[in-house]
Amino acid sequence: MSSIFGPVPSRRLGRSLGIDLVPFKTCSYNCIYCQLGSDQDTTINRDYYVSPKVVLSEFTEVINKKLTGIDYITFSGSGEPTLHKGIGDIIAKVKEISNLPVAVITNGSLLDNPKVRQDLSRADLVMPSLDAATKDVFQKINCPHPDIEFSHMVEGISEFCDEFQGITWLETFLVDNINDDVDNLNKIVEMLMQIKTNKIHINTVARPPAMDNVNPSWACDKLRQKLIEAGKDSQRVEIAEPNNPNIKNESDGESDYERQANLITKHDDSIRAQIIKALKRRPCTLEDLTTVLQVHPQEIIKSLDALFNENQIESGYHHGTVFYEYQN
Repeated sequence: MSSIFGPVPSRRLGRSLGIDLVPFKTCSYNCIYCQLGSDQDTTINRDYYVSPKVVLSEFTEVINKKLTGIDYITFSGSGEPTLHKGIGDIIAKVKEISNLPVAVITNGSLLDNPKVRQDLSRADLVMPSLDAATKDVFQKINCPHPDIEFSHMVEGISEFCDEFQGITWLETFLVDNINDDVDNLNKIVEMLMQIKTNKIHINTVARPPAMDNVNPSWACDKLRQKLIEAGKDSQRVEIAEPNNPNIKNESDGESDYERQANLITKHDDSIRAQIIKALKRRPCTLEDLTTVLQVHPQEIIKSLDALFNENQIESGYHHGTVFYEYQN
C-alpha cells in the first residue's frame, strides 16, 4: 500500500495530501479515543519503517499529476510519524519537490529528544497533542509506552514550541469523566498558559473510539472560555470537533470542512461502494477494510464518516474492538 494518501478533507488543514511513514497502529501511545482502534504494543523505537526512497518516489509520482486545491502536505496517518528515523530528511526532500506547506501531526511524546525536535524544525506547521495536566490522567487517557515520562513529555513540547520558527497548533482532547471536570480543566488551563503556541484546538470524541464507554465531553466550550479568561486570544482558541463555530459559513449553513468533504466525496464513491459491499457480507474492523480494499485507513475513515451521516452503517464493540456493520 502506498505511503501517500488523499487528498482528504481536514477540519483544521483544508484539503490535505497525507504521507504515512509507519505501519498501522505503530505508536508510542494507545489512546482510549483513537479512531484507529486499540493496540497494546506501544513503541518508542525510531526506525526506518518504510524506505525514504520509496516514499519520495511515490510522493513525486502523485505531485506530478498536478493535483489542484491542496492546502497542506501532512505527515500523519496510521501511527506516530516521529517514530520514523528519517522524517527530517523526508520533510526536507518533500519541500524541494513541492512548494506546498508541510504539516506534521504528532502526539508530542518524543519531543524531549533533541534529534526529533531538529527533524521537525524543517516543517512549516507542527500540531502536537497534550491531553492531560497530571501523570495519572495521562496514563488513563493516552496509555503511553512505559518508558515515556509525563514531565519529560510536557517539557519536550514546551521546549519545541519555544524553539520552532514555524507555526504550532496545540491540540487538547477532552473525554467525558476522564479529564473534563473542573479541577482537571483548571490544571489544563494552567499548563497550556505556560506553553507558547499559535493556536489551541480543543477536541473531543467524534468517531468510534478505541475503547468502549469512551464518550464525548460537553466541556469544550467551558475550557475555551477558561483559556480566554486566563488571557488567551479568543481567535487563537478553537473547538475542532464535532462542531467548530469558527469555520461555519453563515450564508449557507455549510462549513468549509463539509464543502471540502463533499467535493472530495464525489471522487470517493467507489471506496464507499466497496465498503458497503464488504459490510453486507460481514461486520469489519477498520483494519479489515484497509486490508481488503487496499486503501489507506484515513481514506476509509472519511468514507465511513459519510456513510454514518447517511445512516447506512453503524458501529459496535466486540471484545474491546470496534466493528462496522451495514444498516439495513
